[in-house]
Amino acid sequence: MENLNKKVWDLSENYDKQLNPNIDAAWSEFDRRRKSLTDTKVAKRSFLLPLSIAAGLALAVGFFFLNRPTGQQFQNLATSENQIENISLSDGSEMWVNENSSISYFSSKEDERTVSLEGEAYFEVAPNKAKPFTVKSGKVEIKVVGTAFNVREIKASGAIEVEVKSGIVEVITGAKKVQLKKGESVIVAAEKLTKKVGNNIGGWRTKEFIFNKQSVADILEEIQRVYDVKVVFRNRDLEKCTFTTNFQDESIDNILEVIATGLGCELKKVNDTSFVLKGGSCS
Repeated sequence: MENLNKKVWDLSENYDKQLNPNIDAAWSEFDRRRKSLTDTKVAKRSFLLPLSIAAGLALAVGFFFLNRPTGQQFQNLATSENQIENISLSDGSEMWVNENSSISYFSSKEDERTVSLEGEAYFEVAPNKAKPFTVKSGKVEIKVVGTAFNVREIKASGAIEVEVKSGIVEVITGAKKVQLKKGESVIVAAEKLTKKVGNNIGGWRTKEFIFNKQSVADILEEIQRVYDVKVVFRNRDLEKCTFTTNFQDESIDNILEVIATGLGCELKKVNDTSFVLKGGSCS
């Protein structure tokens, strides 16, 4: 302990007696620096705040423009197998969409009356001369004012069939167009227009069919398509026979039984979707 005290005493001899610190000046310098640091932090905050507000406004405006409605609004519908949908449109028109079809249609009566279709649909259009009703299917446009008609995409060939039940319909493809009236139809394939007589227009939705001296081949072609069945003739001569009958929402079994009885042939049911007609004659 005595040695430690002696070392402290010896070091004290080196103390600079001329050192006379200015306490007040030191505190003044400390206070100046403290205020300088504080002001800098405040300045940074006031600079960042407007930036954050601006960034928030930019995000909000961007969100609005990305999500705001632009132009005409459409609704979409896709039907599955064995599903038929009836839709009442905002302009008072109605449409029936067949199975395995998809359609995009206007949602407001203020919109242009435009519909895009893949598959098959039947339309009953409310009259409006100022706004024609347009159906687009493939490369075909169908324009009407007020009428009832059926549009079908023939998937095997890609052709479009348009059948008119009432009123007048204009069918356009490329530079070609044709006007159809009640009972007429047209098949559009590769910009070629082939007119024919329409039969049982839209019959697929009501299952009501009227056949007046039509060939058995044409009758069964329509029945097979609507009921999604396959009917095979053992006697191919029967296809040329003409037949007059009508059906109203009947089962496929009853329809084929009537045809078989009228032709004097035997009906064999292979399964729910396959049938065979044997024998018979046109007389």
